[in-house]
Formats: sequence, C-alpha cells, structure tokens
Amino acid sequence: MQLHMKARKDGQAQPKLSEHRPNAGVGLKRKATKLLKPLMDSGLVTGMTVEKGGGSSPAWITVAVSIQTKASAPDYDAAECENIIQRLKRALGDLPFRTVTRQTF
Repeated sequence: MQLHMKARKDGQAQPKLSEHRPNAGVGLKRKATKLLKPLMDSGLVTGMTVEKGGGSSPAWITVAVSIQTKASAPDYDAAECENIIQRLKRALGDLPFRTVTRQTF
C-alpha cells in the first residue's frame, strides 16, 4: 500500500473528518466516486473506499487498481505503475489517497 498525501500550496491543513460531522466520509466518498468514474469505467480502478482518520488524522481514500506491482513478474511495467499514480493524482486533486493492488503470482 502507498499513501499519497498532497501538500496544499496555501499551507492549510488537509481536510479532516470532524466529530461534529460524523457523516463527512459520505460526502468524501461521493466526491471521489464522481472523480474516479472514468477510471472505474475503463477498468483501471476496481474499487474505492474512504478510511476515516482518527483524532487529528485526516480521512483518506483507498483506491484498488488493476496493475501488476510485483517487480519480478514478466508483465511488470514500472512506467505504467507511475502513469497510473499520476492519473489518480490528477483525478483526485488535493484529496489524500493510497493505492491497493492485487498482486498476481
């Protein structure tokens, strides 16, 4: 798993789930689903969930992607892995996310 937290240029802290807004993760999930829809339709993104941060930790999006990540596999392509991360960063903008992949052995 990789955690991708993009620092905001204005120096503000990342958005956090508030104790006063227990359903704040629902809005984040809706927004992420809308942003990732083209990648889901293409089959690149195979799943997505929102992980709630605890205390002062921010919430983040966990994105399941369909790509080979085992470096010793014959179909591994490091450039393609980086390309997918960049596509996710462009799609999600300032939203913090991490990727989860299903490795094939």
